[in-house]
Parts: sequence; structure tokens; C-alpha cells
Amino acid sequence: MRAGKLFAEACMGGLGEVAFTSLDFGPFWLPSVSVSVERPGVACMASQYAGWPIKVGKFFAIGSGPARALSLVEDLYQKLSYKDESDVAVIALEGRKLPTEKVAGYIARKCGIGPERLYILIAPHGQRGRLGADFGQGGGDGDAQDDRTGLRHRLRPLRRRVFYTVRTEDAEIERVIERIPSSSARRRSSSTTR
Repeated sequence: MRAGKLFAEACMGGLGEVAFTSLDFGPFWLPSVSVSVERPGVACMASQYAGWPIKVGKFFAIGSGPARALSLVEDLYQKLSYKDESDVAVIALEGRKLPTEKVAGYIARKCGIGPERLYILIAPHGQRGRLGADFGQGGGDGDAQDDRTGLRHRLRPLRRRVFYTVRTEDAEIERVIERIPSSSARRRSSSTTR
């Protein structure tokens, strides 16, 4: 669990804190993950979001983490009007194969740093999602055998309940509720099974 917590915090570039806690509902409680974020647009979109597809030869992984804001290889940074400046980069890769020196060199060049200043974290697709899925217990959907299987596990409903606390006006909730992935997924699945 600690590794998952540290991985998630690194992905947010140090602008977020992950804590394991529980929610008390009177007659029962649920384990939960609390995430506190400073500057959500930067922490989540400019850093944590897995938006950098890295392909070097036969190597492929999806990159997230603060190195993305150094590389600026995604159009997202123009929209956010954001970039980082640092002589050190941290990238979190979703994949199963360890990157080669050639891959590390490619990432470092894109970030404008030397490879000795690059820190690479890696987690398989099927494992990264376990932080909030089953709190580190063995078995279940997180134990994927390969990236394709892990990705399918991640996209398949996990049959778990998620509770959100939202502070906004009812009209705003009504405006976005049908676009929330779980709501729209139910609608899509029912239309494809007819």
C-alpha cells in the first residue's frame, strides 16, 4: 500500500497527498482513500494524467508525472498555459518492460535534462489502479498477467462502490451527471445489448 501511495504522490509532482482512511456510515464503515491536492489543474492534468505515449523502437509505455510538464510534448500544455523548469525529471510509466538506456535518453532529451537527472517509476497497467481498488490485498482485478489484460481489467467495471463529496449547486450536478463515466457507461451498454 505504501508503494501505491508514494507512486500516486509522485505522479502529482508533490502537489498532492494520499492518505488511507475510512468513512463512517453509522452501522457500517468503508475503507477509503483521501487525496488532497494543491493546484488541481497542475497536479492532476499537468502532472498525474497519463498522457505521454512513449514509443522508442519496440518499447511502449504511457507516461505520467511531472516530467510531462518539462517535455511539453502534449498539446495540453498550451491549453493550460503551463510549463515546468527543473534540472531533474520524474516520470511514471505504465507498462511491464523496464525502459532501456535508449528509452531513458529519449525521455531525458525531451525534458531537456541529462539522463543522470531522470528518475523513472514503472508499474504495470493492472497494478497501478490497485491503490484505491482493494487496498493492497492479493487477488482480484489488479493481478493482470500482461499489459493488454491489465488494461482490460482497468476498463472493466470493478463492481465496487465509490462515494464522492461534492460542493456545488444542484444545477451544476444536473448539468454534468449524464456525462460521468459510470452513468454514460450504463447507457452505452444497454444500447449495445439490444
